[in-house]
Amino acid sequence: MTSLPPIEHRKRVKTAKSAAKLALLPRSATPGPVFVSHVAEDYEKALKIVVQLERRGIRCWIAPRDVHAGRSFDDQIAAAIEACWAMLLIFSSRNNQSDYIRREVTVADDTGKIIIPFRIENVQPQKGLRMRLGGLHWVDAFDGRQDAIGAVVQALESLTRNHVRTLRVSQGRAATGKRPR
Repeated sequence: MTSLPPIEHRKRVKTAKSAAKLALLPRSATPGPVFVSHVAEDYEKALKIVVQLERRGIRCWIAPRDVHAGRSFDDQIAAAIEACWAMLLIFSSRNNQSDYIRREVTVADDTGKIIIPFRIENVQPQKGLRMRLGGLHWVDAFDGRQDAIGAVVQALESLTRNHVRTLRVSQGRAATGKRPR
């Protein structure tokens, strides 16, 4: 009878496999970074989440880490949202008071980005955020952050596979000039 390796080892192996799967995709096949939206007061928590996602092969864009000096902050945020394929909204009670978060979510929604609300506190969105986020599936991280990060990675990997499949179909169409039946 063989025994399973310790859970910590299995998690490391799974993490390495996730990163390896995404690393094998050609750069043009990956849909780009995930925009990580957060209020300034939650930056340290958001950055820890970003580090864990990046270890698992998910590229992230987060302010102020990825903002360049000497350029308009708002223009860089808007460009980053437009260049991303998904938004991970780090959600806490402070988001409900932030007009800036509301604007970021609006831009992401208006440009057709996938929005994944990631709750770090057991709070609900209010006002305009309730309208924008009400119908979305939430990832709750306030009880188990590692499980929640795993759920985000799984969702993003699944969405990436769908993106690659769509990309291959459209490239095949362009190469053959035929439409699929």
